[in-house]
Amino acid sequence: MYTRKVQRYFVLPLLYVAIVFGLLYIQFSGALTVRRSYGDLRFTGTLAVGEDETSSNIIAARAEFNGIAFELSQGEPIYILRDGQIERSLIPTRYQTDGNRIVVTLEDGSEITFETVDPEGSAMHLIAEPSADWPQPGTLSIPYRVTNRAVTDIGSGATAETISVRYEDRVFFLSTPPRSGFDQIEGRVIVPFNGGSQVIRYAEARAGQSNAVEVSFAEGQRRVPDETYNTLIQTYIDQAYEGWSDLRYNGGSGTWDMRDGTPRFSDEIVLAYLAEAWARNEFDAAYAQARRAADLHAAQVGLRSMAFLGNMRSVISRVAEEDRTLAAELSQRLTDSDPTVFQQLDLLQFAALRGNEALYRQVRAAIAEVDTRVVDLRSAIGMLWQATVAPLPQAELRAELARFRDIAEDRVLPAIRQLGDEFYVQIAEGEIDTLYSLLAGIALDRVGQQEDNELLQSIGRNLVVAVMGLADTRGFIPGRVFFSDQGFTGQDGSYGPESIYPLLVDNPAYPRLISLYDDLGAGSYILTAVEFPVIDVSADRHSYVLQYPFERTHYILMQGIDPFQSMELFGLVWRNDPSFERYSKGRHYEAATESLMIKYNDPTTERNIVIEF
Repeated sequence: MYTRKVQRYFVLPLLYVAIVFGLLYIQFSGALTVRRSYGDLRFTGTLAVGEDETSSNIIAARAEFNGIAFELSQGEPIYILRDGQIERSLIPTRYQTDGNRIVVTLEDGSEITFETVDPEGSAMHLIAEPSADWPQPGTLSIPYRVTNRAVTDIGSGATAETISVRYEDRVFFLSTPPRSGFDQIEGRVIVPFNGGSQVIRYAEARAGQSNAVEVSFAEGQRRVPDETYNTLIQTYIDQAYEGWSDLRYNGGSGTWDMRDGTPRFSDEIVLAYLAEAWARNEFDAAYAQARRAADLHAAQVGLRSMAFLGNMRSVISRVAEEDRTLAAELSQRLTDSDPTVFQQLDLLQFAALRGNEALYRQVRAAIAEVDTRVVDLRSAIGMLWQATVAPLPQAELRAELARFRDIAEDRVLPAIRQLGDEFYVQIAEGEIDTLYSLLAGIALDRVGQQEDNELLQSIGRNLVVAVMGLADTRGFIPGRVFFSDQGFTGQDGSYGPESIYPLLVDNPAYPRLISLYDDLGAGSYILTAVEFPVIDVSADRHSYVLQYPFERTHYILMQGIDPFQSMELFGLVWRNDPSFERYSKGRHYEAATESLMIKYNDPTTERNIVIEF
């Protein structure tokens, strides 16, 4: 009896252990891993249960590169966010290799690609390819972590869009696309879908990056004469104009081809095309094309295009709501001390004329308080743009913005890199954002002209020339360009010439806002494509002199006008008419929104508009 009890006491525990191990074996026997290496990029994939090493079906993935790791799994999924809330979680389902690239497919068919950029292991890209049903607008949240042998190096150039990592005596920068950033508490990269790019770059800081820019431009070297500079810009505009009017235009759908081949309507193209056609005296033909496109896509026509196309009451109502939304967003970002608001190139004018007085005061307070030494470079260049190029609602702002002037030498010049025979602003390690290189160039050229500083003017024009040299035959410029010591290594995104046009060309026919802030307060302006050389505003009378082409129809919005007694238009006292756009000329006033709308066509080239209160 004793022997049988002992046997039973020993056999039962052993049986339980065997069962437990058996269950664990059944559960994990298929959880094999596959490993791949491409230089310093090391990839590990956890295979789905029951799969062998020949399979590409995975349930988790890890990509590690010189101190940084991206781990994607059930416990650390990729999040798709809408309005800051998690809409879905995604984990890997497959992987495939392609040269120096590892492509991980997620549950919804979207892809995350890890690729090495050069054989020395100094740079890696993470590229997100969305599925068709990712929400717009929405946000991508990707988990990352710094590995055990690496540390985050706060003091080596980290910004809102860049994290510096020190790994084995080497310094790397993890850089996100424009309008992106980091949640360093949760360890996630946050990338908006509408930011124009989903490329995350991790690159080593190059040794010996001494700023030899001033030496390169000393004693008038590399000077770009006015004639050469203007000819270059005009050639670029000629190419763009041909694309807008013919090569890119699809008459049947009222769309234009984009760089990726996808046709769509573009209010930016309507603006640039009609303004340039106005200046070339080719407006009628251009108007016919743009009118058809705008009729097919009426909900996408913006405020400024209204100066050419009309449909004023509808556009004003829609844009007013859009302006309120943007004003609230900017106000919150200013409350949060977010310097990226200065990347809104018309920030001051928008705040005062289309926003509200409270927002305008917030912006002015931020101008006085922001530390230009530590903000990200895009925002710093935006600040320099506000101080030198952007239209202002009040002349007195120029003095307040003067503190941004030193950004030219303190932030921009040290960021300039020479590649071959050209110069660009490096926005992050091994990366050029061509828009901000162009903005910096135009701003430096403007400062050089204002201060008779030939050095800054030469540097600025060389930056512009370099960006123009990247344009294709239709005027498209790559958005982000990546480089190493060996030269360019890749590019991402693009800017169309319609985005570049208003930055490069001082065309008075490009619809603009004329500020009435000093006379009438916040929210008061004239939207026009013609000249207003004389504006005389008093409490009981407004008198405006305008100049325009002979018998060419255009539209004028006077916003922030109090109810009045009478209005002289075309030499006559003109009555109010809500259906004014049916006729060749006319006007309508809406007291609720203080909007005075005018359809203008006259067989003269100069007249007065007089409003009596």
